[in-house]
Amino acid sequence: MTFQELASSEFSQLLTAKIGSGPYKLWFEEQTRLEWNPPTLTVGVPNRHFVEWLSERYGKILGSVATELAGEHANVVIRIDQELFRQMRAKQKDAVLLQPQSASPTPKPLKSLDTQQTKTSPDKRAPRRLRNLEEFFPGNTNRSAWTAAMAVSQRLVSSGTVIFQGGNGTGKTHLLEGIAWAARKTGGGQRTLLLSVEEFIQKFLQNIRMGSMAGWRRWIRSHELFLLDDLHRLSGKQSTQEELLYFLDYLQRQGGVFVGTMGDPTKRESGLIPELADRLVAGLNPRLFAPDQEAKGCIFKQTLGSLEPILLAGEVTDWVGNHLQGSAREIQGAANTLWLAAKIAGSPIDMPLATETLGHLAQTTKAPKQLEDIEACVVSVLGIAPTALRGKSRDKRQSVPRFLAAYLARKHTTASATEIGIFLGGRSHSTVLGCDKKVKQWLEKGTESKDRPPGLEVLIARLEGSLQSGSQGHHPPLAL
Repeated sequence: MTFQELASSEFSQLLTAKIGSGPYKLWFEEQTRLEWNPPTLTVGVPNRHFVEWLSERYGKILGSVATELAGEHANVVIRIDQELFRQMRAKQKDAVLLQPQSASPTPKPLKSLDTQQTKTSPDKRAPRRLRNLEEFFPGNTNRSAWTAAMAVSQRLVSSGTVIFQGGNGTGKTHLLEGIAWAARKTGGGQRTLLLSVEEFIQKFLQNIRMGSMAGWRRWIRSHELFLLDDLHRLSGKQSTQEELLYFLDYLQRQGGVFVGTMGDPTKRESGLIPELADRLVAGLNPRLFAPDQEAKGCIFKQTLGSLEPILLAGEVTDWVGNHLQGSAREIQGAANTLWLAAKIAGSPIDMPLATETLGHLAQTTKAPKQLEDIEACVVSVLGIAPTALRGKSRDKRQSVPRFLAAYLARKHTTASATEIGIFLGGRSHSTVLGCDKKVKQWLEKGTESKDRPPGLEVLIARLEGSLQSGSQGHHPPLAL
């Protein structure tokens, strides 16, 4: 009895509903041959990897679908189908013959830090141009992340996991490339692998379809330093996540190092399987923020230095650091814009040109503030001691500033409640959330409360104005 008598179209619909259309197309649509001999469902596959994977991953699901459709208990046998095996081998041979000037049917070893190329291929690409860690300006806000990257590049981190987390344009990829650059410089490039998540997924799926997973795994396991960019893009791709998890298990046993980057943890949805998520948070997890004043000035000068020289007034760099907000990419864009304006005008880059060309950015762009900015603002505007925010006193003159600092930090920074609590003297995240909620209750219209500070709206307006302008100390401190 062929499987057509078991209504294969209905079977595919039921299976797709249970595992999703993506896994169905990848593993079943054109990769399997089905046969129904009651009470046994035989699933033919092209190679042993499919046998192992489908048996482990989908064996029970296949049995339940067949039982549901046939109306009786069904056994499932997954085995190699000779016709599918020959078809896959033919595809592999065709793929080899299509490679320019390739005389051998065996793929050449993959190049670390580069895309897969054969030595005789005429379109071989030059090695990827990598930025180094000396070109990264950490300032004060990103010094811990830069230090972690330096530790990996100098082999001070000999095993384990390092995950750089942060928003767009904070320098995560730069740090990853800097580690790879250091490995290449010291002769460890052949044992170092740098990939984006998109490249990892593409190579993984390509080798599955070609039936070359054994070779893929041997190649990837030949590296002792694995660098993977944009891990958050693995969200929802369970098979790829499981493959990465298997490799991380192997890398850990061999004493290797895995370094990855992820998006801002306060804004992303993880989408990672629990086993992989636990593995990633078990190592170092330095976080990156938008560049501070010092770093912005350095990025600005570096970008101009890569262009045709134009006379630059020193005060322009200070103005950029103080007034332009945003990521490193935005500062680079501002530098390119200002350079072009100077070329067109045939003049040096001075303050009148800078304010005319970039003034709109200084007025409209707002970047997240740092916890240190919040502390400096509250201490200056309220005229309290720098240690007051971290103290244990419940006196209103010290507790209310802590309430306001927690409120401003939640509103104007990307820091989590846990990070804010640690900054404010080791308090719990629930305490921070309670402070934030209290201030919001005070601000509600018609709310009457005995402990509500007088003139609260004016006080917060002064604090936020001072925070955004970056100027403290121009007015006498306010008393609570």
